[in-house]
Amino acid sequence: MPERRQAFQRELDAIDAKVIELLATKADHIRNEDLSPRSRELVERMGNLAVGMFRRTADSWYQRDHRAAAVLAERDSEWASFTPA
Repeated sequence: MPERRQAFQRELDAIDAKVIELLATKADHIRNEDLSPRSRELVERMGNLAVGMFRRTADSWYQRDHRAAAVLAERDSEWASFTPA
């Protein structure tokens, strides 16, 4: 079973890399220095939260852990705090 877990983790890492690359190519018109320090912090927090949610979702699917829904609902509420009401 550990081999399957490692293979799944490699696939997940490859997906993360592809998503990051895609986002970077789509956002090439926004330079880091064009953002305020607060904006950079928010973008970083949003990215970390999104990656964490993605990983938790994938891990819970792999482990068949239905308890993750509650954790992801909390994270979704946190995500909503980034958007205007």
